[in-house]
Amino acid sequence: VFAFAPIVMLLLGVTGVHIPGGVLLTSVVVFIVVPLAAGYSARAFFLKTKGLAWLEHKLLPAFRPVAITALLATLTLIFAFQAGNILGNKLMVALLAVPILIQVYFNSGLAYLLMRLFNVRHEVATPGALIGASNFFELAVAVAILARRLGHGRRRPCGSARHALRLPLLRRNQNLVSARPDPMNAPASKPRVLILCTGNSCRSHMAEGILRAAAGDILEVHSAGSRPTGFVHPKAIAVLAEIGIDISSHTSKSMNDFLDRDIDTVITVCGNADQACPVFPGQIHRHHWPFDDPAHATGTEEEILSEFRRVRDEIQTTFLAYAAEAKKITSPSPSA
Repeated sequence: VFAFAPIVMLLLGVTGVHIPGGVLLTSVVVFIVVPLAAGYSARAFFLKTKGLAWLEHKLLPAFRPVAITALLATLTLIFAFQAGNILGNKLMVALLAVPILIQVYFNSGLAYLLMRLFNVRHEVATPGALIGASNFFELAVAVAILARRLGHGRRRPCGSARHALRLPLLRRNQNLVSARPDPMNAPASKPRVLILCTGNSCRSHMAEGILRAAAGDILEVHSAGSRPTGFVHPKAIAVLAEIGIDISSHTSKSMNDFLDRDIDTVITVCGNADQACPVFPGQIHRHHWPFDDPAHATGTEEEILSEFRRVRDEIQTTFLAYAAEAKKITSPSPSA
């Protein structure tokens, strides 16, 4: 409302327009809250009862034709009922194109840049940016009501014009952001090693930092967790800094983010006391090197920090040996 109403009033040369709050609230609930809640609930239900593999490889492919058909049917109905208004009010369509053009490019560009700033992967940031640019049905309702009031009850092509103008703009934005290659989707120039634990906050990040520092020239190293905590433990960052390794820019990631990646080796570092150590699917090299979780340490600040150092040193010993072995394998044999 605050984005569209002032622009439309400026273009049409009027002031003092009343915005019906009840209609706007209803449109927000119907077009945003209800679909979001339904999608989240359905995903949570199927993840719990069927699992991620069934959801991504069975349900979503089967549901995709239904979603596309419903979208096309909606657009067909919109244009079928509003074709006369669109063709008969070309000036109004041109005026409405201004805020729509600003919204689509500004919102999609801003959403994409912000997600990339927070290290969101390209294939997630791209649809997120397009959704951010297109999910403004409640504003379309507000503008339609506004123009209807300005026209003294005559129907205006605001809502349908918005759809007509938005589609090619979204398509253009899709082409722009999709043209950027994502390095994670590209074939790896070096073998990819994924280090897994449960929370991806301590052990796997320390192992990632140590292995990358020791063998980053021959290995592409990542870490993730089966139930990521969403943060990297500050003490893990601190004890790695003590040995000259900076992991302050690391982020906590889910192993699900890597299911469609070409992974060569998976190393699990869950301790024997962990209830559930993640299992990564696929034909890959696997190693399980358990370490205690220092995040569970208790005592004074110095005692807890000492436990982090102990686990760090154990991880360093193991992964430096792994790096040395990897370099032996990749090093060219000396000529006879």
